[in-house]
Amino acid sequence: MLTIHCQLDVGGLLTSDDAELRKIMPHIKDGDGYQFTDLATLKMALVGLLSKGVKFLPFGEPCDGWDYATGCPGHDEEIAQ
Repeated sequence: MLTIHCQLDVGGLLTSDDAELRKIMPHIKDGDGYQFTDLATLKMALVGLLSKGVKFLPFGEPCDGWDYATGCPGHDEEIAQ
């Protein structure tokens, strides 16, 4: 079985309407733990990430093999029987 960890698509977030961004904004923090409180600041941060080549953000801690350009590489896991 292949496991893929959850990730946010930065470009997808930027194409979301403001109502959708407001719903997810409380769950997004920058690298220093800053909680975004307004859409303009969040959008500027997302554009900045894209300019640095960051296309995906992990939910929680990044997994083994995580890459900010490609996300979770997938992990083979045995199925318990």
